[in-house]
Amino acid sequence: MFRFGFILSLASFFILTSCSDNSTLLDAGVSKELAALRKSQISNVEYHLSFDIPANKEKEIKGKVSINFDSEPSSEDLILDFNTNDSSVLSVKIDNTNVPFDYINEHVVIEGKYINERNKIDIEFIAGDLSLNRKEDFLYTLFVPDRAATCFPLFDQPDIKAKYSLELTIPSYWKAVANSKVINQKKAGEKLHYTFEKTLPISSYLFAFAAGEFKVEKVELNGRETRLYHRETDSAKVAKNLNAIFDWHAKSQLWLENYTGIDYSFNKLDYVLLPAFQYNGMEHPGAIFYKASSLFLDENASDVQKLNRARLIAHEVAHMWFGNLVTMKWFDDVWLKEVFANFMAAKIIAPSFSEINHELQFILSHYPKAYEVDRTLGTHPISQNLDNLKNAGFLYGNIIYQKAPIVMDKLERIMGEEEFQNGIRTYLATYSFGNATWDQLITILADQTDKDLKQWNKDWVEREGMPAVDYRKGSKGLIFFHQNNNTRKYWHQSLTSLINDSATHTIYFDNYHVVTDVGTVNHLLPNSNSLGYGYFKIDSASAVHYMNKVDSMSNPIQRSAIWMNFYEGAIRGNIDRMNVLKTMIRNLSIENEQIVLNYLCESIEILYWQFLTEKERKAISPSLEGVLLNGIVNRTEAGARSTMFHALCKVFESEQAWQVLYNIWNGNLELEDYNLSKSDQTQLAYQLSMRNEEKADSILNYHETELDNPDELARFQFVRQAITTDPDERLQFFNSLKQPENRENEEWVLESLRLFNHPLMQDQSINQLEASLELLEEIKLTGDIFFPKRWLDAVFQGHNSEEAYEVVKNFLYQNHNMPQDLKNKLLQSSDLLFRSNNHFTDSNN
Repeated sequence: MFRFGFILSLASFFILTSCSDNSTLLDAGVSKELAALRKSQISNVEYHLSFDIPANKEKEIKGKVSINFDSEPSSEDLILDFNTNDSSVLSVKIDNTNVPFDYINEHVVIEGKYINERNKIDIEFIAGDLSLNRKEDFLYTLFVPDRAATCFPLFDQPDIKAKYSLELTIPSYWKAVANSKVINQKKAGEKLHYTFEKTLPISSYLFAFAAGEFKVEKVELNGRETRLYHRETDSAKVAKNLNAIFDWHAKSQLWLENYTGIDYSFNKLDYVLLPAFQYNGMEHPGAIFYKASSLFLDENASDVQKLNRARLIAHEVAHMWFGNLVTMKWFDDVWLKEVFANFMAAKIIAPSFSEINHELQFILSHYPKAYEVDRTLGTHPISQNLDNLKNAGFLYGNIIYQKAPIVMDKLERIMGEEEFQNGIRTYLATYSFGNATWDQLITILADQTDKDLKQWNKDWVEREGMPAVDYRKGSKGLIFFHQNNNTRKYWHQSLTSLINDSATHTIYFDNYHVVTDVGTVNHLLPNSNSLGYGYFKIDSASAVHYMNKVDSMSNPIQRSAIWMNFYEGAIRGNIDRMNVLKTMIRNLSIENEQIVLNYLCESIEILYWQFLTEKERKAISPSLEGVLLNGIVNRTEAGARSTMFHALCKVFESEQAWQVLYNIWNGNLELEDYNLSKSDQTQLAYQLSMRNEEKADSILNYHETELDNPDELARFQFVRQAITTDPDERLQFFNSLKQPENRENEEWVLESLRLFNHPLMQDQSINQLEASLELLEEIKLTGDIFFPKRWLDAVFQGHNSEEAYEVVKNFLYQNHNMPQDLKNKLLQSSDLLFRSNNHFTDSNN
């Protein structure tokens, strides 16, 4: 490694860091200051990358990169990002001559005197493994939001778009795929060399490749040959799903071209289906990566599951315009690309699922998940500040993915669909292949309407939390609605209420409270169309009325409004939880709307495990198990049977239910017109084993012999360690997760943690709760963007005890100086634990 310029480079370091006491140029990660400096100096960037990938994942990957760029005249040192270690940089050359450099805080620093107006820097390096996701016989990159620098040296910020040329040398029996087309492929002994076409300008987090033992399916779509790469061994499952996968990509592309007025801009659109992929999908231009199970559905897939697959595909294809063609300048606007992908996806899929109530689907897909965060002390605005890209992963979550689409729906309703579309077309045309901010978009949209978008933006994008609406009856038919009357915050929005089951009444909040004349009110359902956003506290008489009335209400949106109202009231302690549960259970057998049924089952599971004592569960369990089992046997709709089967597998406790499910699992009891998928069988094996220590090993051992897919087998062998009957082995497994290399397969880890912390196991897992929290800082550094929050969710989903509450309370006290973004995630995930112990984490009970 070259160090002959060390003293000079070190002097440059002191100059850089002493120019301002607050300078963050050489902080670890990419600071906003560094990004702004480089953007002002550097342009026309091109990377030529080559990697030599061995079959053995333990061997290092050697790489080379040639970085071509223009630079404004400056005496500033050049700072490249490379988040590995100093021994990974083998050489740095300019004009074929070695130049001195230093490695400081995840950066390669080159003196400014070596930089010209047009530059070509050649670097040989050892590729970092953190974002390469290396498995036994395949690998894939995942560089969002700032992880490209963990693999190779570059300018790793979204507003320095670049063209990428790529060469891969891989084992001869592997296949490779990247953003652009293969222009040359040749074999040399035991190696295969791929050369890919240069890409169009893209941001660094969108550059991607995958290589390994993949099967390839081909089809021609929209005049282009499209390939699907996968590792599924079940040929029948592949054949059953293939047409729908290809078809939805084609439909989505054509719809978006028509809506935006801009043709698909990249030269191909392939997809890679990966087992245990960290996300459902990642929108790399030309090569979308998916979690295989999200697209290869089981044979019992419901219409809702098929709709979710279509929505996922439409979401990722929408990113080709929203995120890839036009990209945010900085990751504080990451929500912008996500909200449009979600919002457009809903529009794309609606015409093809005419049997689905899409307004209901939108409501129950977004509102409950947004409320999960917005009701907690860990909430935050949609628009967030970001000082360094190393913290960008903590911007992601349900506020971006669930609340932002609700907010965008409000914006379109305010503006009108045509005006909204015109603004979007102008935005995309103006900033194609460039970067843009939310402020630039909202300025364009404001030109299309006379509505006050400044106030709308303040209420819904810049403000955190959710309104809490209460009301009281006055004399002479007056109703007084109060919005956040304790905090003196209010959000401008309309609120529609159902009065006496027969009339609707709409008010508009332009103040903290609104007085309106509705006549005689016997009972009132606030937010009866579910389009208002917030917690709408119902009066006790109306709550009793709708508990008795909900099963006869024909409007599924009004039923969903009742269920969301009851659930939110129950977890806040404002409505009796047992009464809510009994009402929900009673309605399972008659709810004919699949989307509502899904919501009911999810809500029942949370209330059952999180808020009931063991005694209370035993009192209600027979009726819950009976209703679910009856639905599995007697209901005719495949989706309803599947939903109720999965619900029963999660909540059963009695010996009778165990025996029924065991007989279904081992094939002694067949369900007419319902076959368990391999995934169903695996999940049921876990649940049966946890509830019967005597038969646990025999169940798991037998199921292991039944798995013929090597990826599924490896996952099962990993996960089963979490539910071994030997407490010492369980502890040994948990302790193994303290090593980063044992957390590489994040989906496996999360599934294991959910079982390890299952409510039936919490007496044992409570001893590892504090240790789970102590790993957070490290997980933030080593895991992908969603991993810290999902780790916390998996840990807390089984805990409702006072002892667990005390552990979290003490941890928060002892770590009061922990980063706010990490604290927010902890407060979000532990919210139900606090509420189940009557320690509320909001100000709007």
